[in-house]
Amino acid sequence: AIFFAPILASIPPWAIGGALILVGAHMARSLTKLNFNKVSHAVSGFLTVMVMPLTYSIAYGLIAGIGTYCIMETMFWILSLAGLKVVGDEGTSEHDTRGMRVGRAVDDKSSNSNVVKEKGDPPPIVEDEE
Repeated sequence: AIFFAPILASIPPWAIGGALILVGAHMARSLTKLNFNKVSHAVSGFLTVMVMPLTYSIAYGLIAGIGTYCIMETMFWILSLAGLKVVGDEGTSEHDTRGMRVGRAVDDKSSNSNVVKEKGDPPPIVEDEE
């Protein structure tokens, strides 16, 4: 690290700005994968994104986001033990990250092709015509 310090110090600060913008754009791309249907995911993601530029520190942003997520999930777990339900978490599961229902089309010729069955349902019983 000490060997590269003079080399890195010779790069002017205005030359680093373009690289930082590209890195920020790549980091922002992952926001599209965030599950906004879960309150803890949305709030922790928002805090992570907002604290980073306000404190000029990526580490503080990550600490804020991860800390908020852990606190909220622990709070929701304690509330679920008490029998209360978290608003906004209906319809989500481990396999369904967007809160939509996952289905598959039935390939049976005798049935309507627009029918969508739930994932995990057994295939329809087709009787042979003789």
